[in-house]
Amino acid sequence: MVDESTPQDLTEYVESSLSLERDLEDQIVSHLDLLEPGLTLVSRQESSDVGRLDLLARDTEGRTVIIELKAGEAKDSSIGQIARYVGWYAQKEGKAPRAVLVASGFSEPLRYAAKAIPGLRLVTYRVQFTFEDANV
Repeated sequence: MVDESTPQDLTEYVESSLSLERDLEDQIVSHLDLLEPGLTLVSRQESSDVGRLDLLARDTEGRTVIIELKAGEAKDSSIGQIARYVGWYAQKEGKAPRAVLVASGFSEPLRYAAKAIPGLRLVTYRVQFTFEDANV
C-alpha cells in the first residue's frame, strides 16, 4: 500500500490532534472530580525544566498529581515523558508525585511499562456523538 499523504494532510492531522487534546483538557478541567474526586487544579500547561505538563493538580491529601493527556492511543514515548515529570517533581518537592495518563487506549506493552512507575494511573476516555434532527 502506498501512502499518498500530502504535507497538507499531515498538517490537518496534527492540527486536529492538537484541537482534540485541547478539548480533552477543557473537559477534564471542567469536570476534574470525574477524573478523581477531590482533585484541585493547580495549573494548566505548566512549564518545567523537563517539559510542559498538561495539567498539575493536588489531591485531597495535598499530594501533587501530574495529568498528561494524549489525543488518541498513548505511545511508548508517553511513559518516558511521565517518568521525566515524576522524577523532576520528586527531586523538586522531596517526594514523588502521582501521575495520571489519559488517552483513548493503551497497548499491552505500554501497560507493562506503566507498572514500572509507582503511582501512575492509566485512564481511558471515550468520545460520544449524539445527533438530532434540525428544524428546517
